[in-house]
Amino acid sequence: TVFLWIYWPSFNGAVADQQNQVFTTVNTFVSLCASCVVTFFLSRILRDGTFDTADIQNATLAGGVAIGTVSNMPISPGVAA
Repeated sequence: TVFLWIYWPSFNGAVADQQNQVFTTVNTFVSLCASCVVTFFLSRILRDGTFDTADIQNATLAGGVAIGTVSNMPISPGVAA
């Protein structure tokens, strides 16, 4: 999971043009944060008060994949989440 947090934003930023690299990185971090925060809540609710690390790992991967195709588009942070 740590590798996804470190390398996924740079992966998305590498394919964007120089003008949009920071924008792309921010959108990717927002997407990763949103997917993990929601998964923390849902994992606790659906698993009777416990967290499952596999859920968080899958959420990190899903957040990166979901924003990957649109990360360099002019979207607001609310849409990135």
